[in-house]
Amino acid sequence: MENRKEIQKPLDTADDKSFTKEEIIAILKKISSKKAPGEDGLTSDILIRAFKVFPLFFTQIYNA
Repeated sequence: MENRKEIQKPLDTADDKSFTKEEIIAILKKISSKKAPGEDGLTSDILIRAFKVFPLFFTQIYNA
C-alpha cells in the first residue's frame, strides 16, 4: 500500500538537475556489450551509435 502512494508522487522536484550529454554517453559506455539485448532488441552498441548521431534527442528524452 505504501508503494502505491509513493509512485503517485510527482517524479520531478525543485532540485532536479538535467542530465548532460557527457553523463549519458558515460553511462551508455558502461553497459556491457556482451549482454544480450532486452525485449526491444537494442544492444549497447546500437544505443551508443544512435546517441552519437542524435545526442540532443537522447538528452531531451532522458531529461523528460
